[in-house]
Amino acid sequence: MAGQALERRTIAADPITAGWDKPPSEWRFDDLMHSYNFPHDQSNRVSMLCSFIRNEAERYDDSVRGLDIGCGVGIGMRPSATVAVSRCFHTLWGVEPDASVKQPPVFAHVENAVFENANLPENSFDLAYSFMVMEHVADPVKFMSKMYATLAPGGCYLFLTVNGVHYFSRMANALRATRLDETALRLLFGKQSVGGYHYPTQYRFNKPSQIEPVCNEIGFEKPEYVFVERTRRLPYLQGPLKLVGNHFHRSRLKRRDPARLLDLYCRVRKPK
Repeated sequence: MAGQALERRTIAADPITAGWDKPPSEWRFDDLMHSYNFPHDQSNRVSMLCSFIRNEAERYDDSVRGLDIGCGVGIGMRPSATVAVSRCFHTLWGVEPDASVKQPPVFAHVENAVFENANLPENSFDLAYSFMVMEHVADPVKFMSKMYATLAPGGCYLFLTVNGVHYFSRMANALRATRLDETALRLLFGKQSVGGYHYPTQYRFNKPSQIEPVCNEIGFEKPEYVFVERTRRLPYLQGPLKLVGNHFHRSRLKRRDPARLLDLYCRVRKPK
């Protein structure tokens, strides 16, 4: 996470990743980017991203090299997910700015630095990925220039972020801009939970209108997207904000616009 510490909570054994050797291959980026939303309450963000990673890694030969950006204790706080993903690669490196975070023992090397300043070999990695990092990036041009230098020709970057067009992101960004975000979180979740729940965001690289100009400037191929939102209402909006969430939920079902769904998965490729 560029310039941000990852959450340090530990979690109990997770049923989503239970029994995984490699991640499941059921979620296919090439299929879903042409679809509107689809039911997936029994899945989650972690399994979907891991499926995308596995299917992308299998495009390459047995020497495929991976890079986990903001690796922390595991993808989505699940060490077992990172262990399963590591089996998709010949070699997996990690980047984690917080040296106190203990990673799963699957990385050939971990750089303790923000990605933009990490000492990484150029033209080397076939597939880089990140989970909820890009909404925290302060300088997208610097970040993506480093990505371009790091990827091998034909390599790609897969990432999941919160869609900046979604009403939740717009509300959160407005609160952040007016410095009311901490106050709102205390009202919604209680004073004790704010420190473990909330991390500063930048919202400078989490919607297509921000992503595409930067990628075009640097020389990447045109970014591709999958937009997803769980079919149930967001749990974050409580109290009076629940009415706002209900309004937007009904609007979402009526408009059926994929670009306004909450989760944005992006795949961007460096030309060969």
